[in-house]
Amino acid sequence: MDKKILRIDLLSDWQKHFAFGLGEVVLRERDSHNNIVYELLLATNAFDLIMNLSNDYLSQIPESTIYKYKYSRDFKENAWASRNEELIADIEGFYCYLKGNKSNVDENLFGKEYNEVIKICKSIIKNETSLYLIADDY
Repeated sequence: MDKKILRIDLLSDWQKHFAFGLGEVVLRERDSHNNIVYELLLATNAFDLIMNLSNDYLSQIPESTIYKYKYSRDFKENAWASRNEELIADIEGFYCYLKGNKSNVDENLFGKEYNEVIKICKSIIKNETSLYLIADDY
C-alpha cells in the first residue's frame, strides 16, 4: 500500500506578490526506506529570511546546516544543496536555531514558512526520520 505524501506549497504565496521569478526550496522528510513522507515547497526568499534569523552564522560550526547554507551562498560559486539534495544531519541543532531566534521572525512576511519549517523539524525528531534540502542558487 502506498503512503500518501503530505505536500505543502508555500511558494505560490510569494508568487502572488512578485512579478519576477523566484527560486524554490524543497524540504523533504524521508523515512528509513528513503520514501518521502512530507514535502515542503517554499520560495528561496522566504527560506533565506529563515536562515538569516541570526546574522552570526560564522560562529556556527562548519558542519552545521546554517553555516553550510549561508557560507556557501556568500563565498562559493556553487552553493550547498543547490545542485543535489543534501541531508540536514544536525536536525536538533537546526531546530534549536529556529526556536532560539523566533523573536526575529516577521510573522507577516515569512511567518507561515517559519511555522511549517518548525513543523517538519518536529516531525523529523519525533519520527526519527531524515530531513533533506535542495535550494535553488540564484
